[in-house]
Amino acid sequence: MLTVAMLNPQDRVVLDRLQEETGLVIFPVLTHPEELQTALAQLI
Repeated sequence: MLTVAMLNPQDRVVLDRLQEETGLVIFPVLTHPEELQTALAQLI
């Protein structure tokens, strides 16, 4: 299982693509845009 923070956790196209690419069950979690940007900035 892969937990994914996203702005639109109901986006089936993205969820299906993630599952296809990873082979994992995707567990989408709603996040605020600023929190997502902060998390991504810390990874880079």
